[in-house]
Amino acid sequence: MQARVYRAGYFFPPKEYPQDRKNQRSATLGVVDNIMTPVLKCVLPASYTPTENLGTFALELAKGRWPDKDFYRNADMQVLVKEVE
Repeated sequence: MQARVYRAGYFFPPKEYPQDRKNQRSATLGVVDNIMTPVLKCVLPASYTPTENLGTFALELAKGRWPDKDFYRNADMQVLVKEVE
């Protein structure tokens, strides 16, 4: 077994899953998330991670797809997930 560290940036469940969005954070933080998601996607795209990409990255990492590193930043994850798609 090998430990890996991945530092996801900002993430929040997509609009396709309203129940998940509602149960993740309080109503106030939900409003903040609805404002911050588009802002971060435009201003700091390397800091935003779609939850689907986060899940894909975690599964592929666990399967040993990228054995050469032990630490992955958000920008690294975004590049590597594009290889899978």
